[in-house]
Amino acid sequence: MAIQALLSSPDFYFTLIGLLESLALLSTSLLLFRCFTICISIGYVFLVLWIGLASPGMKSILSGALLDIALNIFMIGNYFYARSIFSLQPGWRELYRLCFSTLLPFEFRRLLRLSDVVVVEQSEPSVIVASGEHFEALYFVIDGAADLVVDGHTASARLQRGDWIAEFSMLTGKPASADVLATSLRLLSWKAAAIGKLKLSMPAVFEKVNALIARNLCDKLVRANRSANQVLAEQSG
Repeated sequence: MAIQALLSSPDFYFTLIGLLESLALLSTSLLLFRCFTICISIGYVFLVLWIGLASPGMKSILSGALLDIALNIFMIGNYFYARSIFSLQPGWRELYRLCFSTLLPFEFRRLLRLSDVVVVEQSEPSVIVASGEHFEALYFVIDGAADLVVDGHTASARLQRGDWIAEFSMLTGKPASADVLATSLRLLSWKAAAIGKLKLSMPAVFEKVNALIARNLCDKLVRANRSANQVLAEQSG
């Protein structure tokens, strides 16, 4: 009888839910904590409906529970939306898929906020980076192509979409070893100050960008070797 009376008492369930609410604070995951909060708030809603809104304080408890449910559902939705490609502007989605997919979408958005879009449309080659120039900005090729000119000789392998420019100067602190020239090019540009801000405020994103640069350096070396082998084959043929 005592157990039956206990189970039929709203106070028991209020105590139980309060205990679960305290235990939820032990969760180390914010997402899991929000899920617990929603479940607990739903429990409060059922308790209020069981007791009846006419009882003192029930309307306040119901309002608070519904507000908790709504806010936490919104925050969980926002969490997943920020990590979805749909959170990016349509014009950036293809570039993200092809070149920046190792970053989370919200990290890519933060990276874009630090950048400027540079458009080059000239009848004569325009200098993007000059040989001997100290690091001023890091560039990423969105569209178009650029030529590398070393000691007055144009390299056979061109810079293309997905390539980084001035990355070696950024990594080593040494002056540029070649001129980069282009007539039609669209770039993302990060000034040295923006790179410093990225490194300090978002070190994880900075490391991911470094990994992208390292992979691109390997890719450019492979392309340069392939192009050199083709030139040698043509000369020997």
